[in-house]
Amino acid sequence: MSVPRLVRSLHTTARVADAAAAVATTSAAVAPPRFTPKGRPIPTRPPRTTRVNLPSGLPEPPSYPPPASYFTELTELEAKLSAEQRSPKPHPLWAFFHVPPAAMRKIGAKTQFPPDMGSLERLDDEAAAIASGRSWTAAELRHKSFEDLHTLWYVLVRERNVLATQREERRHQGIPPGYGGEVLTKRGYRCRKTMARIKYVLNERRLALIAAGGPELGPAEPHHDVLAASAAIDGSAPVPSLQSLMRPKRTKKAKKVKPELIEAAKAEVAAEIAAQAAVEDAEVAAEVAAEAAAEVAAEKVAEVEADAAKKQ
Repeated sequence: MSVPRLVRSLHTTARVADAAAAVATTSAAVAPPRFTPKGRPIPTRPPRTTRVNLPSGLPEPPSYPPPASYFTELTELEAKLSAEQRSPKPHPLWAFFHVPPAAMRKIGAKTQFPPDMGSLERLDDEAAAIASGRSWTAAELRHKSFEDLHTLWYVLVRERNVLATQREERRHQGIPPGYGGEVLTKRGYRCRKTMARIKYVLNERRLALIAAGGPELGPAEPHHDVLAASAAIDGSAPVPSLQSLMRPKRTKKAKKVKPELIEAAKAEVAAEIAAQAAVEDAEVAAEVAAEAAAEVAAEKVAEVEADAAKKQ
């Protein structure tokens, strides 16, 4: 007789709970395992044992509210800093979060909970959050130097990483997409739009550079003017693109019809050769006929001259 899944899961739960209770740990108490109504285990994140630094650069207290030993440790740490450095430098990975200003302050003795470290933004007013910024326009980007555009590009890349971090944290905590998900989507769209406009402005500068140096490039040669810039400037050829110089990708459909294409190409080449041969034969026949007519005309002229000489 097979044991039902729910009963089997409950029996497994009891054994897991007994095993967890038998293990002695020095950290926080192990949370009891959780299961779905169907008896499937729900994975939970184990308690963190590694100590981290807060966004302000200060170490995290061992518990909340912080004990007196924690503030003694902060006093010793601040005594080791130089006069110019007021607080320790925050970890570089905090740049991947929208850290609130309140998280940069020092923790007080009556702090009951950890500060909001920016892994998830509190979107109490979505309209204000959406109006936090806008995408750059192409007209504004044209006034930027190459170094500024390069810096702005990586700022946007970091912003997209921040949004991806928040999106993954929302998925991990089970927050529905309808609560603040549109804000992340709109911010990501603005970042992508600005990056596309940066590429557009850089392409404008590339074409302007080609046009400025075109008269000095000389004739369009495959080895010296691969992109045919001179021909594009003269207007005799369209502006080249890298896509046109790349070999097209072969698909499965192209591989299937390859024999038919080969036969059609062979027939087309044979027809062209036959037509060219017919044209050449016609030209040769016309030349032979012209030479024969010239010879006949020359013979008649010679006969006329001979008759005239006899009469004299």
